[in-house]
Amino acid sequence: MKPTKKKTVACPAALRLEAMLPVDAGILSQQADDWTDRSVERGTVGPLAAEHALWHNCLFRNVTFTDCRLHSAQLSDIRFEGCDLSNLALDGAALNRVEFVGCKLLGAALPDATLNHVRLERCNGRYLNLSGSRLRQVRFTECDLTEAALNDCRLDGVAFEGCTLRSTEFSHTPLRGIDLRQSQLGDLRLTVDDLRGAIVAPSQALDLLPLLGVVVRTQTAEETE
Repeated sequence: MKPTKKKTVACPAALRLEAMLPVDAGILSQQADDWTDRSVERGTVGPLAAEHALWHNCLFRNVTFTDCRLHSAQLSDIRFEGCDLSNLALDGAALNRVEFVGCKLLGAALPDATLNHVRLERCNGRYLNLSGSRLRQVRFTECDLTEAALNDCRLDGVAFEGCTLRSTEFSHTPLRGIDLRQSQLGDLRLTVDDLRGAIVAPSQALDLLPLLGVVVRTQTAEETE
């Protein structure tokens, strides 16, 4: 008998920020390459463009990021709280122990990124782009991921809790072992192979039948006669 494969449960490591120096948001727009042990509360950051930036042990609270492009950035031990990161570009970035709480991520682009021990809670992630990314120990809690792109991703220990997944793109992303029972599903963009092994509630299964080519139709009065 083959040993049963142990299920990987999404359990991002707890974020423990160390002592930080409060600074003005405008300073970050001037020196974004190396940002360590800093906290920013309120204000606007951007426009900002940098490659291979290193951000570590930082707290951003109620900060708006405007026209910010951080290609191949490395972010570790970072907490974004109540921030507006709409249209933020983090192509090819590496995120380790990063938290987004109550943030706007509308249209934020993180294609080909690596997310390791990342938590997103109560975030507006409509049109969020994570295509081609690798997600390990990532938890989405009460997030709106309507029309978000998670195609061609590798998921390891990923959880969706109380999320809205409508017209969300999962093509070429295997969902085996992913529990979707607590989320609202609708018009998911994926194939039967992508969905195989995913965990859904009985009520959700009916909505997924069209993927199998099944037509659900109630019996008409004429058909009963």
